[in-house]
Amino acid sequence: MREIHPLLDVPSVSVYKLALMNSESSFFQLRSFFEKPVCQKAAEPLKDGAELAIQVGNEAPFSLFKQRGQLTFLPTAPTSPDMTFVLGGEIPNLLNQLNSNEIAEMGISIFNWMLEKDNNKRISARVHTDSFSILRKGYLGVLAQGGLPVMQYLATKGLGNLGKLKSALAKMRR
Repeated sequence: MREIHPLLDVPSVSVYKLALMNSESSFFQLRSFFEKPVCQKAAEPLKDGAELAIQVGNEAPFSLFKQRGQLTFLPTAPTSPDMTFVLGGEIPNLLNQLNSNEIAEMGISIFNWMLEKDNNKRISARVHTDSFSILRKGYLGVLAQGGLPVMQYLATKGLGNLGKLKSALAKMRR
């Protein structure tokens, strides 16, 4: 008898077979990162149904979504992502090496990689939904989880208020 995945009501074996078909190393490194308590804590403001595509280089995207209050990472492409994050080839390893339990420290590292010139160490983002959905699904609440250090960091990059954040999101919309 096959095990049934508790959140998805599908055989667990198929999830791992799909992971092997995609880039095994990237998937498992990213899954390890997203399962860290600090990542789960950072994602608390997200509402059920929030869905992201996480793509490493030219590989097929993985799904990161919130379901039943839990952040879940799967080796399958998302059906309707709110955003897509494209990671340079070194990012899964770099994320997994972050040893901080501080949301702010993790967030600032991620923002620094979004500004990185080296494509192997860069994170880029595309927004596929409207600003209201971004607010309604709790994405800005994730920023707030980083507290004052993240807000100060964003201010130094010219994103010190909600209007400027909204403009930046509009530029990422494709």
